[in-house]
Amino acid sequence: MANEAKRLIAALAAQDQIKGYIANLEKLKEDGSVTEEQYTTTRAEYDQRLAAGSSEVQALRTDLGRQLETTKRDLETYRFELGRVEARYKVGEIPLAKFRGEDKKLRAQIGQLEQSESELADLIAADSAVGLIAPATKAKSAAPSRASRPTPAAVSGMPGRTRPSAPSFQMSAAGVLGSKLRIAAIVAAVILVVSVRMPWLAAREMLGADLGSEAGVSVSFLAGLGGLILGIGSIVAAFFVSGGTRGILHIVAGVLALAALGAAVALGELPLLDTYFRQLVVLREGFYAYIAAAVALTVMGFFERKAG
Repeated sequence: MANEAKRLIAALAAQDQIKGYIANLEKLKEDGSVTEEQYTTTRAEYDQRLAAGSSEVQALRTDLGRQLETTKRDLETYRFELGRVEARYKVGEIPLAKFRGEDKKLRAQIGQLEQSESELADLIAADSAVGLIAPATKAKSAAPSRASRPTPAAVSGMPGRTRPSAPSFQMSAAGVLGSKLRIAAIVAAVILVVSVRMPWLAAREMLGADLGSEAGVSVSFLAGLGGLILGIGSIVAAFFVSGGTRGILHIVAGVLALAALGAAVALGELPLLDTYFRQLVVLREGFYAYIAAAVALTVMGFFERKAG
């Protein structure tokens, strides 16, 4: 870019000079200091030189325009990568130290590209060399400023620009929410595992209260095995780094647990559809804990997927 920028500034300066000569020539004509023939010949020469210079300026602007488009694409790529790194940090995939290093490197590259984008846009829009500074000179003068920023602000945002929504040295609100949802999902999964060992059915007095109660694993093979496997699987899934992945697995586990219970009822392992049977037994806390845990796991999964 530096070579094209210098050539463009030189071409614009030459145009400014020729325009100045033309302005002087017009004054001389008005004063009668030059003849019509002198004016016509000299003006034609200046117009020819001005046209040639304009063609060169346009060609250089075209080259700089292509560089500007490339810079914009690179800038979008680095901004996307910065957002991806911030997202990976929020969900807990990368530690704070690694995030700081990548964040600082990406922001430095973004800052350089933003400076190049601004310089290129100014060069392309310029109609005169007045006020233009060669990008190489601007970059040289700006470099010490970037290097002398050891404060945390150098990592969390570029000066003069809006800071991103996620602070670099603090866990974001989304990260805190993700941790709470993870804990809630673990609690629901543990309750699901424990519930199949808790009493599900107990005999009423008319059947004989001394008959005691039956645990979920004894009452239904499907629901008992499903609760154990799906609950343990959900606990393992809670440690997945991706919130979206955890959410999907927890939704699947909760739905399958409820489906296993429904299948147990439909197949008669848990004959709750039998009116006479329901008059003989009482549903105990384990049965309700199983349903509550499965529903909670499904709901937590939806929230995790949304937060992830």
